[in-house]
Parts: sequence; C-alpha cells; structure tokens
Amino acid sequence: MPWIVEDGTTVAGANTYISAAGVTAYALARGTTLTPATLDANIQKSMDYLESLLYIGVQTDDDGVTWPVPQTLQWPRNYAYVTNTTTMVSKNLIPQALINAQSELVMAFNAGYDPLAVIEFTDNIVSETLGPMSTTYSSNAGLSPILQRVNRWLAPLIEDDVSGIHFRVARTYG
Repeated sequence: MPWIVEDGTTVAGANTYISAAGVTAYALARGTTLTPATLDANIQKSMDYLESLLYIGVQTDDDGVTWPVPQTLQWPRNYAYVTNTTTMVSKNLIPQALINAQSELVMAFNAGYDPLAVIEFTDNIVSETLGPMSTTYSSNAGLSPILQRVNRWLAPLIEDDVSGIHFRVARTYG
C-alpha cells in the first residue's frame, strides 16, 4: 500500500504518521524484526487505533463551520497544550510521541496483540461447591493486554475531557 506520511503540513491524502521504513527502523533499534507480509496491515490497524482516540486541541483545518473537517488525519492540531504543561504543540508538527506510539502499536500487532479486538467475557466464571460452602473464581479469560509503552507515549496527547479545550489554571498566593 502506498503510505502517505503526514509531516505536519496537512499533506493531501495522508494516511500514516510514519513510513514503513521508519517503523521498521524503530522496531529494529528495539530488537524487534517486523514481519514484512503483515507490515502494511499492521500499519493500517495502528492508524485505525490512533485515529479512534480523542486528542487535545482541534484539527488545523477545523474552522468550526465546515463538517466534516477536510483534514485527513487527527494531526496536526491547533491549541494542543500538552497535558500538565503550558507547552503548546506547534500547529505544523506531528509530535514524536505520536509517531513512537504508532511504531509501538505496529510492534504490538506484529507480536499478536490487538488493542482493537473484541473482548469476550463469556465462560470466565469458575465455581466450586463443597457441601454448604461455595467459592467463585474469575479466570483470566477475556482479559486483554495493556500496552504500557503505547499508553505512555499517548498520555500527554490524549484529551481527558470532552470539551476539546485545554488550559491550565494556576493560583499564586502573596
């Protein structure tokens, strides 16, 4: 698949934040060899995951009137203040943390983990009864992995409220 990398300039038809070569190099630097046969599918799945999230700020093409926003991807963004800081992400920049998160997601999909998978919660209760006593256990069936590296990269970029507007209030005394 032809990957068109968004570089922060609102590239027409952009469909990824990192190239196949870039994600391959990222993985190799961390001791992981990606499976070439599934690389494109894993890049697409990583984008499906990333584009499903609610991010800080607003898309740079969001004029508040036009819907849908003509911008292809969630980033670049205006008014994106990194969580717990007063630092605003430049409106013509794709945060390195987002690029790293996409690479980590590709590596996770390559390893067989799928954060988008349906989680089944059936048949995960095990009970035993001995006379008048009954004990119920919960098995690990239906649990999904927690992708810590992905979560750490995305944490400052994810919206923690639904308003879409971030600002910091500081109070000084004296």
